[in-house]
Amino acid sequence: MESEKLQKVVEQLLQRKLSQIEQKVLAFSWDGQSYKEIEDNTGYVIGYLRDIGSGLWKELSDVLKQRVTKKNLPLVLEKFQSDRTLIKSDEITADIDDFLENEDTITNYNSSLSFPSAPLPSNSLLYIQRPPLEKIARNEIARQGCLLRIKAPMRMGKSSLLNQVIAEANHLGYQLAYLDCKDIEEVTYRSIDSLLHWFCATICQQLNLPSNLDHYWDEEMGSKISCKLLFEQYILEHTKQPLVIALNELNNIFEHPHTAIDFLALLRSFHEQSQRSATWHKLRIILVYSTDIYVPVKIDHSPFNVGLALKLPFFNNKQVLDLAQRYGLNWQSDREVLEIMNLVNGHPYLVNIALYYLSQELLNFEQLIAQAHTPKGIYSQHLQRYFLALHQDPKLIAAMCQVIQENRGVRLDILLAYKLESMGLIIIDGFLARPSCELYRRYFSEVLTILQ
Repeated sequence: MESEKLQKVVEQLLQRKLSQIEQKVLAFSWDGQSYKEIEDNTGYVIGYLRDIGSGLWKELSDVLKQRVTKKNLPLVLEKFQSDRTLIKSDEITADIDDFLENEDTITNYNSSLSFPSAPLPSNSLLYIQRPPLEKIARNEIARQGCLLRIKAPMRMGKSSLLNQVIAEANHLGYQLAYLDCKDIEEVTYRSIDSLLHWFCATICQQLNLPSNLDHYWDEEMGSKISCKLLFEQYILEHTKQPLVIALNELNNIFEHPHTAIDFLALLRSFHEQSQRSATWHKLRIILVYSTDIYVPVKIDHSPFNVGLALKLPFFNNKQVLDLAQRYGLNWQSDREVLEIMNLVNGHPYLVNIALYYLSQELLNFEQLIAQAHTPKGIYSQHLQRYFLALHQDPKLIAAMCQVIQENRGVRLDILLAYKLESMGLIIIDGFLARPSCELYRRYFSEVLTILQ
């Protein structure tokens, strides 16, 4: 099937236009290319491409009422076309309307659910809105020269919200450079020069531009000025549409203060340029991170006191009930919601794990609650990872022990508090730290003797 015909078939099925990146993922997947090969051909990072592909395959699975994957895509669509289901667009619309009105839709979706371990695509049925965050974020990315900051502890849904914003940017026709700081190798952090080389080269690759670093890099001017010139005279000059730079997991840079100070100051400078220069007006920046910065950046050099900051909250009772219904759970009272909330305090990742196990009937509700904090419980691997992470740092162990032992909250060293908060283990209320949920309090109360 030719790429144009393939795109038309899929858009008819989904009853919407595909974004440019969705078109590329679809076409290259049809040709049998791996995500690594697609990354090489498009310049987009593999994690972002996987998210786009996952969303497409999930949508097609819903509409076709059978599991669609990257590998079986050609087989499924060829068979579907050979059955002449795609003869008339009005027939397609009728088929889709019938499917969406079918009361078994959630149940059918339920049977193909995957374990909740990755960010949700922008079109996921399981994405729960946390008003007004999504609306604010979509409005902000459309604003000239914006800097949007998304902050929350690990596993709170930052990357899923970022996917929503990226989808809006795609809808607006913007260009995108997505950089995940987890992908940066340790050697890159050794100097600001190597970090900015990575930064510029990665952005150029994703925009399908030759990097041209040698032409703009001048040792006498320094790395920051060279990087800025490359952006102003090359990247932004070749960018016809607004350019969104999304930096995910920026907190990884905080662990390298000697390069973080200069890099963060440069981001602040980029934002300031976007406010006063016509060339830079096209630039929008999204920073996603888990904790407050704990490296000594001067106030007027920090990107964390400018722009719009969004902090993700826990789910509330209504949102948990909504998500349970999307998982196909028919709860008749508030009891289940209240018990889930009492256990995990509306933590999105922990709620999703619970609802996944319940929807797949792998255990009943009473077993889930009773065993949650034990080695037999559904959170055992999640809790063990935290145990091993704390075990590597005696200071974090001691701080967590303090938090568990003091019910009313305890003052902690600010660095230790930031680290525990970024992991999602504690909530900082004013100056006092306490466990972020009952699950963690129970678990660490049991293992304190091992940790100490």
